[in-house]
Amino acid sequence: MLSLLALVAAFADLLIWRFLPSGWQDWLFFPLLFFITWVIFNLRLDLARQKRQVWLAQYLNAESSLVRRLQVGWLGVISQLLASLLLALLLLLQVLLISPWLLLVLASSLLVLPTLEKILSERLGAAIQPAYRKLLFCRWLVSANTLVLTLLLMLAFIYQPQPWLVGKSWSQAMAEHLDVSRTAELLGFLERSVQLLDLTQKWALQNFVGNLEQAGWLGLLTWLLLAGVMASLALATSYWLVAADYLIRGLDDKQSTDTEHS
Repeated sequence: MLSLLALVAAFADLLIWRFLPSGWQDWLFFPLLFFITWVIFNLRLDLARQKRQVWLAQYLNAESSLVRRLQVGWLGVISQLLASLLLALLLLLQVLLISPWLLLVLASSLLVLPTLEKILSERLGAAIQPAYRKLLFCRWLVSANTLVLTLLLMLAFIYQPQPWLVGKSWSQAMAEHLDVSRTAELLGFLERSVQLLDLTQKWALQNFVGNLEQAGWLGLLTWLLLAGVMASLALATSYWLVAADYLIRGLDDKQSTDTEHS
């Protein structure tokens, strides 16, 4: 079962990061990025290994030497590490810049995830082999919570207060509203990049979506951009919360096993 305390603690880390003074954010950026990357990587690698193990078991005998050779190798580990780093980076930057309304939507995961787990456990828990249940539930929870969060984030983004950008050119909108106050070079550059993407979404929504007859493909691309950005934020948040709970439960299980052996 998901631990509500673990979910709250993981989300509290994001809130603390958001409301720290900018100087502290600059200093803690790399340690926090490393930590979140490692937590997400721990889950993603175990998911990849289990998926490969189940796939190999369908075709190969357990004693075959090919089983060991075809396990997740160093290329798979590197790909999972890079994906985890990207998710952690996106999560930190988005949480730093999104509005309180979108932050409140992310907080709804604290209620959505336990509800989804309860539904999955009641409907599918008895049908799954115990050896695969824990990781399979993590995979399903990430997917289901990402879908729910994406829809909620899109609605919140559309209806939240936004700067008036109708009739302005893209360059004019960026010049007026892009914040360049942060002094740290790397974090400042990354923050401005996310701001640029956020302002581009708002500018495109206000100038193209309301007039689809004239905007044509630009209106459709605007919706795709919004859905893609919101889905990536939802995915990063889902992975972080589920992975944090997975890690804590794994440590608890290991401690319980060591206690029994001693």
